[in-house]
Amino acid sequence: MAEKHTKIKDFLEKIRFKYRLAVINEDTLEEVRYFRLSRLSLFVLASSLAVIYFVIISLVIIFTPLRNYLPQTDTRTRSELINNAIRLDSLATQVEIQTRYLDVVRGVITGDIKIDSIMPIDSIVRIHTENISLERSEREAEFIKNHNAKR
Repeated sequence: MAEKHTKIKDFLEKIRFKYRLAVINEDTLEEVRYFRLSRLSLFVLASSLAVIYFVIISLVIIFTPLRNYLPQTDTRTRSELINNAIRLDSLATQVEIQTRYLDVVRGVITGDIKIDSIMPIDSIVRIHTENISLERSEREAEFIKNHNAKR
C-alpha cells in the first residue's frame, strides 16, 4: 500500500514539475520571451484548446447551411425523401407522356403526320416508353367501346 502511495506521489510531482520554455533570438542569442510550464499545465492547455475547437466547429455546423450536408436519420425526413422520390418518378413519367403527345401534335401541325394515321396516345406511349405500363381499366375500355360505337 505504501509503494502504491509513493508511486502516486511521484507521478503528481512529475506532472507538477516546472519547466522553462525560452524563445531566443537566433542572431543575438537574446532571450525574447520565456514561459514556465509543467506537464499538467500543458495537458490542461491542450485539452482546453481541443474543447474550444470542438465548440467552435459545432457552432459553425449548427448555425450555417453546412448542417444540410450531414446525413440525417430523422424518420420524418426519411419518409419525406421517399415520398419525394416517388413523386419525382411519377412526374417524370407524366413529362414523358406529355412529350410524346406534343411530338404527335407538332407532327400533325407541321404536316409530317397525317391525321388519319395517328395512333391513340396510350399506344404511342407504350411504343416509346418501355418501363411504363398503362393498362386500360374495364371502365375505360367500356367507355372507348361506347364512344367508337356512337361514331
